[in-house]
Amino acid sequence: SSESFVEGSRTAEIDNVIRRLAINKPTFLWGCGGIGKSEISIKVAEEYQNCSPKGAYFIHYTVPSNKDHEAMEETVLRMPFSGYKYEPKQGMSLEEQRKAEYKARIHILREHYAGALLVIDNFDWAGKTWEELTAEKSYLEMETIGLNLLFTTRSEVPGTPEVRELSREDLLRLMRRWVTDLRITDQQLYDLIDAVDGHTLTVDLIAKCLSRSRRKVT
Repeated sequence: SSESFVEGSRTAEIDNVIRRLAINKPTFLWGCGGIGKSEISIKVAEEYQNCSPKGAYFIHYTVPSNKDHEAMEETVLRMPFSGYKYEPKQGMSLEEQRKAEYKARIHILREHYAGALLVIDNFDWAGKTWEELTAEKSYLEMETIGLNLLFTTRSEVPGTPEVRELSREDLLRLMRRWVTDLRITDQQLYDLIDAVDGHTLTVDLIAKCLSRSRRKVT
């Protein structure tokens, strides 16, 4: 969760993403689930919000229920545009309505959001590879409309460094945000960190559990 982000712990990753975004190509953060990809992207969005007049936006990648539809198209159709409601023409089939609304939304993105940062979280579809997802027609179209795109994904992305575990020292700082009882020693917390291989989300959950326990937890 954002409240558990350790300031300064991901400076290198944040700076790397901002450098990659500066060349205006889609940028990917990849690594295992719960390691901190989304939190890095949120911090990048905060930085971008401060320096870009077009702002930054955070959405979730949406896998369609119909396997014949494309996921990026579905994601665009699920974007919450304030005050926008598509009015289909009479006589259109559901598939025709879908295509027409998608085109209308792409037009809005192109005309009003060019230059903005769009974070698309969890760029994953079980059974499909990163290469397959980036070959979708709607994904390729998103690359052309002038948005700065930042994706988080569990798929390995060639040529992009993996988001790895935080240092043990930063993980201890995370735990001490919640575990204030000094009868629980730093060494005991390090032992717990090592027991779960320094996995960020798991460490965070352990710390919260210890802080809220009504009985002594050994």
